[in-house]
Amino acid sequence: IFTIFQRINTFGERLNNQEIRNAIFQGPFNSFLKECAKNKIWTELARGNRRGRGSRMIAEERVLRFFAFFEDVDNYTGKFNKFLNDYMQKRRYERDDEKRRAIFENLLGLIERISIKEFGKSNAFIDAVLFGIAKNASSLMNLQVGQLRALLDQIKQDKNFSPAVLSEGTMKKDKVKERFLVAERIFRK
Repeated sequence: IFTIFQRINTFGERLNNQEIRNAIFQGPFNSFLKECAKNKIWTELARGNRRGRGSRMIAEERVLRFFAFFEDVDNYTGKFNKFLNDYMQKRRYERDDEKRRAIFENLLGLIERISIKEFGKSNAFIDAVLFGIAKNASSLMNLQVGQLRALLDQIKQDKNFSPAVLSEGTMKKDKVKERFLVAERIFRK
């Protein structure tokens, strides 16, 4: 269905992948993504310097990316759009939003304390950092802002997050999983 919808989508203003997911996978989970995406901090993090056409439903996709990797990274095969499509399709009718909402709110609180400016613009970097923070949120809540930023600086210094490594092949399975392991390990300290 996704492929057919994508092929038909050739006239007028083209829909991006998240807009297509939004149309195809309507349900409680999609509504939850939209609700989370309304948060000002999250929208700012998701948009970075994007505006206009390139920013349509980008905050919703950032929420989807976060939960897909947070809950299902072991099933990531390197095919990013298929991964997001499959994850959203499987959860389309799920209503257990309270657990996810708590995870999301804790993550937002920590993002706000660290400061969005510290995250940069790289999706690969942001994905890994959000994963690492969320996996260790309970222990990170007690840290001072300076300590949180020091952990983020450690990640920035890691070879897996160097500009050269983040410049190509960032969504390959092995690279994604390695970055996530590094971020989770550093934030666990």
